[in-house]
Amino acid sequence: MNSDRTPSPVPPSAAARADLAPSGTLRLAFPVASALYVTKDPTTGALRGVSIDLGTELAARLGVPFEPVACTAVRDLIAATGTGRWDVATIVMEAEREKTFDYSRPYIEADSTYLVPAASAIVAVADADRTGTRIGVAEKSAFDNFLARALKHATLVRYPGVAAAFEGLRANECDAVAAPRQVLMAAQARFPGSRILDDWFDVARVGIAVPKGRQAAGLAYVNAFLAEAKASGWIEQAMQRAGMKGAKVPRD
Repeated sequence: MNSDRTPSPVPPSAAARADLAPSGTLRLAFPVASALYVTKDPTTGALRGVSIDLGTELAARLGVPFEPVACTAVRDLIAATGTGRWDVATIVMEAEREKTFDYSRPYIEADSTYLVPAASAIVAVADADRTGTRIGVAEKSAFDNFLARALKHATLVRYPGVAAAFEGLRANECDAVAAPRQVLMAAQARFPGSRILDDWFDVARVGIAVPKGRQAAGLAYVNAFLAEAKASGWIEQAMQRAGMKGAKVPRD
């Protein structure tokens, strides 16, 4: 792929192209708040990451231009579903969202766990589910949905995005931040002495989503594309280019 691009296993049909790029441009949405998707160059402000690479490559395969659609947080991406702002999206796959999206097979997975301050008594995931513990989470994220069902005693503190949750931790508004390990690793240097727990409460699986009810042709083509990208090692290479740690490529 990219400079080493090889032919797709099955050329895109007219139906697949119309399904994935109905305007003639592939508009791929992603949340900018999470390093699972993109990171921002501190000097230029340019976005880079696996979502950008995937969108660029998939658009090239379809023979259409690529337009990245950056959403501030996952809740904004979800709110824009069906408005015509985007055609496909990269997002953590979660059961509650199946009412809104149809998913591809996953192409990245990462443990979901907690980052805690240096002085925290929380050393394992089970320790966090105690009365009085405040867990910061991005509102309407997969982790918000999961923990709302799973927690028995701790309180969720919801923020507009994971970046805001980290600021909440800094301001002592919460006692831990829940996110994929890779996202926590990317932020940990900003919290000297902080710890990322060794165990996890769930596994975040990232896939490509389309609005519910689209034709099957587009999603079938995306799955063929991702199968090749995973088998060739291209997804792992994209992760390496993005400096992504704490995540892996699922083999299913």
